[in-house]
Amino acid sequence: MPNGRQLVCGMRFLRWTAQYVKEILLQVFLFVDSNVDRTLRKSGPLYVFVCSGLTFSVAAAYFLFLLPVMLNKLSRPLVVVHVTLSLLLLFNILFNYIMCMLTPPGDPPTHKLIAGTEYAGLHLRFCRKCGCIKPPRAHHCSVCQKCVLRMDHHCPWINGCVGFRNYRYFLLFLFYLFLGAVYATATVSYMLVVPGFFIPSFSREAKIAVYIFVLCLSVSISLFLLLGWHLYLVWTSQTTIEFYENREKKRTAAMNGRKFIHEYDVGVYKNLKTIFGPYQHIWQLLLPSWRPLPFDGCMWQTADSHMDVSIV
Repeated sequence: MPNGRQLVCGMRFLRWTAQYVKEILLQVFLFVDSNVDRTLRKSGPLYVFVCSGLTFSVAAAYFLFLLPVMLNKLSRPLVVVHVTLSLLLLFNILFNYIMCMLTPPGDPPTHKLIAGTEYAGLHLRFCRKCGCIKPPRAHHCSVCQKCVLRMDHHCPWINGCVGFRNYRYFLLFLFYLFLGAVYATATVSYMLVVPGFFIPSFSREAKIAVYIFVLCLSVSISLFLLLGWHLYLVWTSQTTIEFYENREKKRTAAMNGRKFIHEYDVGVYKNLKTIFGPYQHIWQLLLPSWRPLPFDGCMWQTADSHMDVSIV
């Protein structure tokens, strides 16, 4: 049987080993984290090229190779409908994708606040990494190396962050890309199922149709999940970051016997206004728009109907 001195030495050795392993894992995590950020920063244009290339390849294959087959097999009015819908979907996909990339997600104000009685008692957050004032719902992006207003996530496919000012374009890009993928999948499926649509059966046009079918079906399934996730976030006025933060808050509140309420969830109608701006009819949200949002991204209405003025 080991004596007390051996047990003490064994416990010290285990603690030292655990601390040593913890330090190694921390260094590995920091190394991987810094290199992932650096890789995403440098490979962003490649992601944009791949996303744009796949979109244009489907559009070019559809109009250059499948449209002539439609002209021979379908009536002219039906072909006109197909072309019109396809062009509308393609325009909205490209418009929202370009606007999402070109619209800055939103930077915190850089002016220096002057201490005074109007700020007495208010809690001002500062970013420890970039030193700027951090408004509510703003977060620091380690890839972009700056703080972003109402940051949702860093998206490599647009080579930037999705935040306050470009989230509506990101959401509409997902929506129209999903519709376009579903429409292309359904259209090509009809061509492949109908006997004699492609002559011969393994012609170049038939192979292109299979390529579009496989790609668009895969994209539509993926986008169905991603779009559904972001619609839920919009419905509840959360960002992806806030969702995980709120999950921990819900768990803590449940343990203390309290009900958690997300402070920025002010109802579906107002939640949509924070993303798209003022609107009268729901269909107006789907139209292309260059209008800037009539908010500054620093003050947010909360569930108690008061404006959050922790920064002005």
